[in-house]
Amino acid sequence: PPNGDPHEWLFGDGRLRIEVTNANGLVSLNTASPDLLKALFAGVGVETAEQDALVDAVLDWSEASQQQQFGGSGAGGRSKARPAMRKARFESIEELQQVEGMTQTIYDRIADGVTAFSSHVGVNPEFAPAGLLRDLGLDERAVADYVASRTRAATDGSPPPPLSPPSGEGVFSGGRTPIYHIKVVAALESGTTVT
Repeated sequence: PPNGDPHEWLFGDGRLRIEVTNANGLVSLNTASPDLLKALFAGVGVETAEQDALVDAVLDWSEASQQQQFGGSGAGGRSKARPAMRKARFESIEELQQVEGMTQTIYDRIADGVTAFSSHVGVNPEFAPAGLLRDLGLDERAVADYVASRTRAATDGSPPPPLSPPSGEGVFSGGRTPIYHIKVVAALESGTTVT
C-alpha cells in the first residue's frame, strides 16, 4: 500500500529503499486548514508562541488557494505587509524554505509529511506515513497499533480501520487521489548514496 512504509531490496552491489506515499496521506500545503498546520508544527516541536506565526505565514503564502478552498478572504489578523507573501499556490515543497519564520530545522522535520501536488483537505491515515501520524499527535503505541491494523487490512483485502484524530476536527479525511510521492534511495557498497 502507498503509505510511505520503506521497502528494501538488494540490487547488484547495492541496496534500494523505496517509499511510495499517496498524496492524500500527506498534508497539502495549498489546502490544509489552520488546525492541521498547527497540529503539524506542534508535532515537530515548534514552540507554541511560534506556531500561529508559522501557520499564518504558510496561509499567507498560498492565500489565493486558501480563499478558493475555504471561501473567505484569509484568516483575520494576519499581517499583509510580509515581504514573503507570494499569494499563489505552492508549486513545490521546497518553497516552504522561503516562508517567513521557516527554519531549516523545521523544514527538515516536515518536508516528508507535506505535498504541493494535491488539493485534498485533511490527511487520510490509510496512506499516512507512521512518522506523520506521530507528528499529528498520536502516541507511539497508537501509531504502532494503527499501522499493524492497516497492514492486516491491506493483506486480507478488508477496509482500513478508522482512526480518531488526536486533536481538532479536520485533521483526518478519507480522500484518495492518483497522485503519489515516490522516494528511492540507492546505496552502493562504496558508500555512495543517491536519493
